[in-house]
Amino acid sequence: MRPIEDRVKVCRYYRSPAMHESCEKGRVYDEVNRRDELGSTGCMLRMPCLGDTQGSVVRGQTIEPCDLHEPHTREEIEAEDKAFQRAMELMKQGLSSCCEAPIDTSHVIPDGKHKNHGPRYCSECGRLAYMV
Repeated sequence: MRPIEDRVKVCRYYRSPAMHESCEKGRVYDEVNRRDELGSTGCMLRMPCLGDTQGSVVRGQTIEPCDLHEPHTREEIEAEDKAFQRAMELMKQGLSSCCEAPIDTSHVIPDGKHKNHGPRYCSECGRLAYMV
């Protein structure tokens, strides 16, 4: 996991460009990093969403700050880390993180090439706990 100092710089509206064309506020990534104009080499370095690139120079171009950039607070990140650690502890105990109920493994493949693969659900609410 990246250090908190790095994670507090990332904008709260950032979503992975590999899966999304824009942030949660609708800012199109290819326009922000000027991919059409400057090419795709170093395009992630030109993302002001990541915080630490603002004001730096990449391929001779200064990275302009995004007016929508809103970083997470240290407290938010610490709370998220704490919730993640709690969910991992529950999973180790065979409990779901939503209801702290036993995990239903009835849909897991019992044998063969894909033995022990498949979804695990919360036995109380039926929500997907995790996949293997």
